[in-house]
Amino acid sequence: MNFDSYTCVSPASFSSVQVADMQYWTRTNLPLSTGSPASNTSEYNLLQGLITAAENQFYKNTDGYVVNSSGWQLPLDYWSMSQYHNPWGVFPIEMLVSGNFCGVMGHPPMFYLALQPITAVTEIQYLDTTNTWQTLEGWTADTYNTPARINLPTSLPTLSGTQLPRVLINFTAGNAQGNCPPDIQFAIKVWANSLYENRTMTKHETSMWEDTCDSYRTNIVGNWNQ
Repeated sequence: MNFDSYTCVSPASFSSVQVADMQYWTRTNLPLSTGSPASNTSEYNLLQGLITAAENQFYKNTDGYVVNSSGWQLPLDYWSMSQYHNPWGVFPIEMLVSGNFCGVMGHPPMFYLALQPITAVTEIQYLDTTNTWQTLEGWTADTYNTPARINLPTSLPTLSGTQLPRVLINFTAGNAQGNCPPDIQFAIKVWANSLYENRTMTKHETSMWEDTCDSYRTNIVGNWNQ
């Protein structure tokens, strides 16, 4: 069975909000730096940690909106099963062994990526019958729509019969540095500032945060590649 379990394999090297910007929001008078004195370093690390926490919370509350450009991976056990509509979940034994669930009933083989925004699909790897990772050729990606779609070639190689996972999809998701939407930046500043000053958000701040999350919610739940 395929489970959509996304893993960030290359975290973003930048934040959507700079610590210097948070200094104005928190009215921190001391100059912040990663150097000495130690008190400034602690304040810097605290604000940076709150920004990162806010970005991670935004990802969770939107069901998969990635704020900053980063590398991701989706491991799967089989080639796409999403085009099957078998209510009993029963498939021919040769399909279970090979992992090839594609091309049945005229449906093209396809994978879905439920995160957004997807900016690039970089590579698809598969574990062959000798348990060696190979690179799949002949696929195309539609990153314009949500969810993003990967059109697989109609003829697919047989997968390993002894190891899992057997397919790895590597892709990039998130906004480039300096391209984060202003309303997301504002929400992250409010979230981080509220926890910095009060360790919680007011009812008004919570409502604003939820409204922003709702406007970017993917509305994609479940295992789309099952």
